This record gives sequence, C-alpha cells and structure tokens, in this order.
Amino acid sequence: AIKQYVTLVCIAALSSSVVLFLRDPELPTEFLRAAITFGLISTLAQALRYRTGNEASGSLSFIPVLASAAIAPHWISVVSVALASLAAQILARKPLLKVVFNTAQNPLSLALGIVAYRTFGGQPLHSIGESSSLSLFALFLVFFLTNSICVSGAVGIVSGRNAWLVWRENTLGALPYDFLSLPVILFFVWIYTQYGVVGAFVLAVPMLGLRQLYKVNWQL
Repeated sequence: AIKQYVTLVCIAALSSSVVLFLRDPELPTEFLRAAITFGLISTLAQALRYRTGNEASGSLSFIPVLASAAIAPHWISVVSVALASLAAQILARKPLLKVVFNTAQNPLSLALGIVAYRTFGGQPLHSIGESSSLSLFALFLVFFLTNSICVSGAVGIVSGRNAWLVWRENTLGALPYDFLSLPVILFFVWIYTQYGVVGAFVLAVPMLGLRQLYKVNWQL
C-alpha cells in the first residue's frame, strides 16, 4: 500500500509542477538566482533535521523554501526544492522509498502553496512593503497542510495507525511555533531583497541554530 501511496504523491507533485510551468514557462534570471540561493540553504536546513516522533522528522527548510516562493512564485522554485530535497535525502542515506517520497511531497506542498499564493493576489516580492497578508497566509497554510497531511498519511500506512490521529498528535502541539515562523519568513524575504545572496546566507547561520524552535516541515 505504501508504494501505491508514494506513487500517487509523485503523480500529484509532477502534475502540480506542470500546471505552474504551463502558466508561466519563461524563466527570469532573478527567479533562478533566488531559487538556487534558497535551494542551497534548504539543503543545509534539511541536513539538520530533528525527530518529531512516529518515524517523522522536521527541519527549518520550510523557511527558505517559503521565502523563495514569495520572491519567485514560479515553477523554478518547485524544481529547486525538489533538487534540494533529493540532495538532502541522498546525503542522509535514506532508503530509496523515503528518498522518492520526500523528494515528491516537498515540491507538491510548495507547488500547491504557490497556486494558493497566486490565487489570493500574491506577486513576486521586491520589497517587504509589497507583501499581502492574505496571500502569504494562504501560501503558508496550504504548504503546511499539504506537507503534514502527506507525511501523516505515509506514517499511518506504515505504522497501521489512523492517519488523522497521527496528524493530530504531531501537528496540534506545534501550531503556536508554526505561526511564530511567519515573521521569520518575512524577515528572510526582507534580507534577500535588501542584501541579496550574501545577506540570505548570513541570516541562514543563526536561523539554523534555532532549528529546535520551529517544527512544521515534516519528512519520513
């Protein structure tokens, strides 16, 4: 059953990515630069993952990932997070099925989050003053729900437990920390738009030192 589940997640990830590509196949240089920058930071953050229980683990990689989506709400950000996830899984020497699943569910979560962001009027951010509270909240909420539901479903299948109970056990207690991360994402956007690639990497160092504070981006 788990193999069929992973296959469905892969199909959903590919389909949502294609939808984004068809909406805007062009690749602006500034989007590519942002995607590469935050993709590298995401890889490092995933390498510093921590356990959340029930065979799931968490990381701070969602912060640079969502910052990238706000700056470049584009298919290249999805490709970047897929490559970052793949690199992190290989470096962690995880089993093949987990590598495939985590490489698929992260871009699926981001692609759906970007669709929600665009639907609610979100635009590529060049400054923090351009941000829309509603579109950013939609991006965060859809990413968070997709990510946690996908992982809870997989854990439920593998452990034989009810997926809803797994989701509730791992998610509800972390909600206050999840929402506290929103200002951090906006600060990341501000740093990048003001100080560029160097500023983003400088901010990443203390952010990764706080990795135990936020628990939203799940993996197997």
